[in-house]
Amino acid sequence: MKDTKKRQLRESAGSNLPPASPGSPAAHTVLRAMNSSSLPGFRNNSRQPIERSSQTPLMSKFDKIDISPDIYVEREHRQRTRKFVSQKQVESALVQVSDTSIGRVTPALRVLIYTACYNVLDGVTLTIRKLEQEILSAGGHVCIVSTSSGSKANTHLIGEHANRSILFLENSVALPFDKSYELGLKISNEVKEKVSAFDPTVVHLTVPDLVGLDIIEYARDNDIPLMGTYHSNLVDYMDHYGLFWLKPLLVAFFRHQYNFLQSLYSPTPFIVNHLSKPPFNLHKCTDMKVWGRGIDLEKFSPRHRSEAFRQRLGILPHEVVVTFVGRFVLEKRPDIFANVVRRLASEGVSFKALVIGTGPYEDEMKKLPNTICTGWMNADNLPVVYASSDIFLFPSAVETFGNVTLEAAASGLPLVVDSGCSGHLAHNGYNGFACPTGDEDAFFRATRTLINNHQSRKEYSRNSREHSLKFEQKSVVREMLSNYNEVIDEFHVKYGGIHSNRDKEWINPDSFQMGQVVWPIFLRLCISLIFPVIQIFYSIYEVADRFKTTLHNSMELASRSLQPRRVSLLRNRQREVVRAETEEDVELGEKKSLMNPALPLKTPEVTNVRIKTKVSRKKRSPSAAPKGEIRCVRVFVEGLLSFVMLNLRFQSSVELLLKRMWNPTKRKRKNRYQSR
Repeated sequence: MKDTKKRQLRESAGSNLPPASPGSPAAHTVLRAMNSSSLPGFRNNSRQPIERSSQTPLMSKFDKIDISPDIYVEREHRQRTRKFVSQKQVESALVQVSDTSIGRVTPALRVLIYTACYNVLDGVTLTIRKLEQEILSAGGHVCIVSTSSGSKANTHLIGEHANRSILFLENSVALPFDKSYELGLKISNEVKEKVSAFDPTVVHLTVPDLVGLDIIEYARDNDIPLMGTYHSNLVDYMDHYGLFWLKPLLVAFFRHQYNFLQSLYSPTPFIVNHLSKPPFNLHKCTDMKVWGRGIDLEKFSPRHRSEAFRQRLGILPHEVVVTFVGRFVLEKRPDIFANVVRRLASEGVSFKALVIGTGPYEDEMKKLPNTICTGWMNADNLPVVYASSDIFLFPSAVETFGNVTLEAAASGLPLVVDSGCSGHLAHNGYNGFACPTGDEDAFFRATRTLINNHQSRKEYSRNSREHSLKFEQKSVVREMLSNYNEVIDEFHVKYGGIHSNRDKEWINPDSFQMGQVVWPIFLRLCISLIFPVIQIFYSIYEVADRFKTTLHNSMELASRSLQPRRVSLLRNRQREVVRAETEEDVELGEKKSLMNPALPLKTPEVTNVRIKTKVSRKKRSPSAAPKGEIRCVRVFVEGLLSFVMLNLRFQSSVELLLKRMWNPTKRKRKNRYQSR
């Protein structure tokens, strides 16, 4: 009787069904298809029991189907309650697999994405918005979890969708050095319930903060595949705010989170290489891969150039426009842009600087000569801004990819950017200049060269557009959908749907340095103590920096007030010297004339005497360069960190031992997967 049912099921699936060996992707696709919420019988996309049919035999979650030996069709619920799957659903799932490859057979994805500040429009959130659009267009579902920072008007910029939901966290705090960004502190039980109702098939982490740990813990407790993308060099930001002592703590904290991810996708090989070196060594913690970025090449194009736009801003036809687009924060090095503009203006170069954005450095930008500040501009207007400009100057050295740089290149602008993080987009002598990190002189020379050489600008403009064509948005974003499926397949097929199996593969001396427990109690205690310390230290730094700036301005003001008197005294001294020299020349001339009467007596004229005075130092913008470190402070922090990590490892070992002793159900389930 049992063999007859197996034969009937095999025949009904069709002759085109590919063989599914134990643990093969095809076999797991069947399992995914059956677990998909898109199958009939599930109400409102929730995992409800399928109603019993009098004519359809039922299979319990441990019944075998003869797809291949030892392959179980399981309906795994997070509460581990018993569910039933009908034979009709199994046949439907098998047919979906029959005539296509695993990369294209995707039962509707249900992606949970955590990002810190969804409503703050920056490179990270714009990338997330492009990704969610592609998920929705492919028939999938997406749920965004984020803090409430930013403008609520930005929540539905791409429109509302039935398969899209956004959950905002209530417990968050603003960053001390950038109030527009908030840091999530904890995910509430209410948000957890809504996430459970969404029922994700994969969890995508974009920022490794405190809520990130909660998300990781949730995914591991519910056996959901877990991956992440790398977007911001947060550790490098600390140098610009005098928080160098915080860097070792952040590196350890980020490594702890990334250790639990199956894969971490970085935007460029440069970033992968950067994260694979000390102190990060992330290649020993997780599977490092590359996922690039893309843009709409029709939206960003040279054809959007508008002379009317230039006229409205008061830009003359012959003036070369040098543009900066981004947030005015220290890590973007707006000081280099500002000082280049000042030096160009002092040399009498004909140009206009166009600055798009807002931030703490905005007031300084408004003081620049020949500069137009528009503030923050709607994304729909940016293509016209780029195309109507002539040069893109962006000195930031902390970009992970450089979305604005790519947008400028696609709009046909020659690039003057950092050689490290933006070297994949700009090539010297081809489409612009890639300057050494922090080298203001190099940025100045490159910009001046492009302003004065129309032919080079024209050639580099064509090359920029040509180089950008390989970063077409849809193909790049679709690649992430394939990445999602690869992560899901790997989790269920290779690791048997259990995160601890994956952990065993990645155990080495450089991994799990804070233990294999996501949220140890001691870690919570340490973080609760560190937060007040960070706020106190940054407040002290702000007061000291403000005092230093005030003192500097006062000295400059005093120097300027004394300057006229100093110049007057110097002029009088110079006149006396010239008068004395003139008298000596006259006496010498008289003597020569007496000795040789043929020579006429010449009396030098003392007119338009040019007095050379000491030129005061040129006005410069406040530096945003990385601050220096105090070695003894760093050594103390690293020693304290070693002690904390040792305690965390010990506590994690104890917690894991207790869990194995008091959770026999989980242990049996793990053994069953291993036997497969």
